[in-house]
Amino acid sequence: MAVISFVTQRGGCAKTTSAVNVSYLLAKRGYRVLAIDLDPQGHLSKGFGLLLKEDAPNLFYVFRGEMSPEQITVNAYGVDIWPSTKQMFNFEKDYVARFDREFLLAKLLDGYRDKYDYIIIDNQPALSLLVVNALVASDWYMVPVFPETWSIDGLKEIQTTVHTLCSLLDGVSLRLLGLFLANVDPRTNVGQFVQSALKEVYVNGELFETYIPRSVVVAEAIITSTPLCEYSPESKPAVAYASLVDEMLKRVKGV
Repeated sequence: MAVISFVTQRGGCAKTTSAVNVSYLLAKRGYRVLAIDLDPQGHLSKGFGLLLKEDAPNLFYVFRGEMSPEQITVNAYGVDIWPSTKQMFNFEKDYVARFDREFLLAKLLDGYRDKYDYIIIDNQPALSLLVVNALVASDWYMVPVFPETWSIDGLKEIQTTVHTLCSLLDGVSLRLLGLFLANVDPRTNVGQFVQSALKEVYVNGELFETYIPRSVVVAEAIITSTPLCEYSPESKPAVAYASLVDEMLKRVKGV
């Protein structure tokens, strides 16, 4: 079983689209998958077609002890989902003073690790207490990179945070599963430039070979609240996500 967080320092980098479609494809391949929406904006939930009211059963009630995970779990496209709503914006305020504030999600997942083959976590585009909880609970993290040079700057902050967490908190063992370029326009040289720059910095093969090409079908899938790989399975981005999952599985299994 593997817990994998998708993290970025900025929005618009296909983080949530990637978390949705990786979860979807893993389920299609027969794996037992839990997708956790840890972003108060609830975009992962919306990506699976869950258009929830703010007070709908969601992960915030579980943290507060008012509901069990089973009471909030929704299954869509073969994926179990723990949704979030804007109520999760209160998480930082409510739990920042807790002595175990970094381990709340990890403790929650202890009873569910044997139930799933993969747990995929979508996060806020920030380094908040929610994101720290996700990283502490995860075995691996993946970083989508927007094909513009300044998007590389946030990678260092993420890795510094991960190193700090692993150094200061007992029992935290988090590894980079890989970086991948997303929203790449093959008609320009920018993607190739950023890819070359990343390969110079990450010389141990951290960069996935697969990149996700830019396409209007991605926006169409988002608008219809449907996983891209369900909405347009033969499209270039959907085929690319299938290839990304192939690479991801090889790395997790150590093949």
